[in-house]
Amino acid sequence: MIKEKLLPMQELKMFGVYRDGKFTIPEEQVRALREGRMTDVVELKNLKGKDVQIDSLPARLSIVRGADGNPSPAGRSGIPVSQLPSPAFQRRKRSS
Repeated sequence: MIKEKLLPMQELKMFGVYRDGKFTIPEEQVRALREGRMTDVVELKNLKGKDVQIDSLPARLSIVRGADGNPSPAGRSGIPVSQLPSPAFQRRKRSS
């Protein structure tokens, strides 16, 4: 079980999961992260990066441990977010 103090709070802030001292996802989803499980689909909002802004992005989150033993968020694929290529965060236009 991953304890709250071991959650990667900086990364969770970066993805808007933790803002202004509180979590922005339902408590049951926070519990899933704390327990090392994957969340249900949650909505990440107002993601900003260099030259890109994403208003809303549905995602399933989990916490994995890197080679250094520190926790980091992972996407649905299980690849730590820090290792995903930049285009993964670009807004995609939906085809009509």
